[in-house]
Amino acid sequence: MSIVFYCNWPNKKEWIKGLRKKFTKEKIQVWPNIKNRDEINYAIVWKMPHKELKKFKNLKIIFSLGAGVDHLINKKDLPKIPIVRIKDPVMRERMYNYVLCHILNYQLKIFDYLENKKNKRWKERFDILDNNDLNVGILGLGYLGGYIAKLLKKNNYKISGFSRTNKTNKYNFSTYRGSNGLNNFLKKLDIVINLLPNTTATQNFVDAKVLKKMKKNCLLINVGRGSTMNEKDLIKHMKKNKNFEAVLDVFKVEPLPKKHGFWKTKNIFITPHSSSITNVDSAIQQIYLNYNVYKKQKKIRNRVNYLQQY
Repeated sequence: MSIVFYCNWPNKKEWIKGLRKKFTKEKIQVWPNIKNRDEINYAIVWKMPHKELKKFKNLKIIFSLGAGVDHLINKKDLPKIPIVRIKDPVMRERMYNYVLCHILNYQLKIFDYLENKKNKRWKERFDILDNNDLNVGILGLGYLGGYIAKLLKKNNYKISGFSRTNKTNKYNFSTYRGSNGLNNFLKKLDIVINLLPNTTATQNFVDAKVLKKMKKNCLLINVGRGSTMNEKDLIKHMKKNKNFEAVLDVFKVEPLPKKHGFWKTKNIFITPHSSSITNVDSAIQQIYLNYNVYKKQKKIRNRVNYLQQY
C-alpha cells in the first residue's frame, strides 16, 4: 500500500519529510517518480495533472492539500472517488488575521497616511470610524466565512452574511439568501468579504450588477476564489468610483499576468494568494487522523459533496 504525493509549492520538501515521518507504515511516492502505480491507494495532492491521477487504477481517496477543491471536483478525467478537503484551525486563523489587517487599514486610513509620507505631508484624519460604526458582510458562510464572521462580531463590528443555504439559526446575526436577499445584504455594507467557493453557480458572481449595489466607498476583500470575480467589471467599476477600494488575494489566472489591468488600477491592493497558507504540521496531522479513521471505520471526515462542488 502506497500514497502518492504531489504539490508544486516551494516548501514541498518540508511536506515530503513531514508525511514520511507521520506515515511510518506506508510508502510515500512523490510524483513523477512512481515505481508501481498499482500499489497506490491514496493521493495527497495539490493541482496534480488530472490525467496522471486517472492512471492510478486502485485509488480509493484523494486528499486535497488546501481548503479549495476546484482543482479536483467534477473533472471528467478524474475517477469518481471520495475527495477530502482540509479544514484546518490554523488556516482559518491566518485567514482571519489577513482580513482583520485589511479592515483596519481601511478603517484607520493607513494607506492615506502612507501617501502622505511619500509627499512629506502632515495631515490628520478626523473621520476614523469605530468598529461598531462599520457594517461588514461575509459572502459565503462556510468553514472560513462563518469563523471570520463570529470573531469580527466579537470585536463589535456589525456583521451580516450571505449564503446559498439557510444558516439563519446557526448565527446570532442577520443572514440572507437568494436574489432579493443579496440586494438587502449589499446595500448597507461598508466592507464586503468574498469567501464564496468555486462552483458552477458562483462563476463571475461578483459582476457589474453586484458591484453597483455596493456603496461607492465600499471596501471589497476577495479571499475566496478568483473565478467568483468578474475582473473586467471590477476594473470598470473602480475607474468610475474613485473611492471604491479592493483587496485581492485570488485571481482567475495565477500568477497574475504582468499585463493584467489590476496592476495599474488605483485603489487595488494585491497579494499573491497568501492570505491563508496551509500549515504543514497541522494539515498532515489532520490527513493522518482522517486516513486512520477511514482504514478502521470506513468513514471520512470533511468529504466533498460532488453536487454542491465543495
